[in-house]
Amino acid sequence: MKSLECVRNNLVFIVGCSRSGTTLLKSILNEHYDVFIPPETFYFSNIAKNGKKIVEKNKKIEYLLSHWWIRGMINEVNFKDSAKDVINDWDEIYLHLLRSTSSKKNIKVFGEKTPQHIMVADQLLENFPGSKIIHVIRDPRAVFYSFSSIALGTNQVSSVVDEWKGVMEMHKKLKDSTGYHYVKYENLVSNPSREIESMCNFIGIKYSEVLLDYYRRSDDGYFPEQTHHENTLKPIFNSSIDKWREGLKNRDIAILELYLGELMSENGYNLTGAVTKFAHAKYQFSRIYDLLSKIFLRKPRQWVKKMKAMNRLKK
Repeated sequence: MKSLECVRNNLVFIVGCSRSGTTLLKSILNEHYDVFIPPETFYFSNIAKNGKKIVEKNKKIEYLLSHWWIRGMINEVNFKDSAKDVINDWDEIYLHLLRSTSSKKNIKVFGEKTPQHIMVADQLLENFPGSKIIHVIRDPRAVFYSFSSIALGTNQVSSVVDEWKGVMEMHKKLKDSTGYHYVKYENLVSNPSREIESMCNFIGIKYSEVLLDYYRRSDDGYFPEQTHHENTLKPIFNSSIDKWREGLKNRDIAILELYLGELMSENGYNLTGAVTKFAHAKYQFSRIYDLLSKIFLRKPRQWVKKMKAMNRLKK
């Protein structure tokens, strides 16, 4: 088993707004013989954040293992036994988690793909000196269109406005950092060879065209309860870049451009100039609906997903 220091010194975090192509990028890079990236951990956005008041190491580990997606990644007994050299620190436990999930022998890069970690990307670079951040940026109109086609989140325009704004503020903060690299989703799917080679150079691994055969992999790379990732089992396609133009209502395009227009223009996304009456009122209504949906739609949906996963893990 690799040492914790080996993991610490070779970390790469793939982050971005939800539905921006982070799973696609993870699937591609994970095909490299020097790289290992487990399924999403939600570690810093959920587990360590909500468990920050837990004091004892054993209780931290028990709390970590209470999450079904973590249990699905590791052998619990081996994980506990091999945690003896881990100090009582959430960051150290995280390193041990990555070490324990690895299924390859000669790993040089330990990856992590949890989109929400973009919101703590500056802290990750500080806590793990030498680590690298790869940020996938996507047109927020395309992000919202992607959300509207799946049963994930609350599918409210206000949610995308708030998330994309926060994500791009972090981008502005980190864009000149040596440990930070960003790629536009549109460029990734239009010229994957060029963009993936650039990322490999940033990480310090050798590029190979074989990486683009990621969709032929032997395992899905995500849990059965995460079918929203199923497009990563297909070759790269760029037909989704402009689908939002026909798929979104003028009202939603107008709200996105009203609240995000300046940031979009700064990052090369041309505005349509769409307008809608009472845009601010519609945005506020969307926020209220989003809050109610999280309580009455998203939480029950997550509970069902958890029950399915727990039943699967018992078999």
